[in-house]
Amino acid sequence: MTARARQAVGYLLSLIAGILAGAVFALLHTPIPVPPLIGLTGLLGIAVGESGMARVLASVRSTSTNGRQSNRADRPARPGDG
Repeated sequence: MTARARQAVGYLLSLIAGILAGAVFALLHTPIPVPPLIGLTGLLGIAVGESGMARVLASVRSTSTNGRQSNRADRPARPGDG
């Protein structure tokens, strides 16, 4: 299973858990403890920041790996290089 598929399964399980929790609250006639909009906005910012930083770090790692490989290819082979 790819990383993207595992992430999709995680989102699906989270959605199902939320629906089940909402059903339980409805059956118990209890108000749902929803955070205020400002809290949800903060959570969204955290998620976007985490995702963005992961992409930046992956890009930096990819660039540094590609740079090392190209330097090695540009250098003439010496005896004993393996």
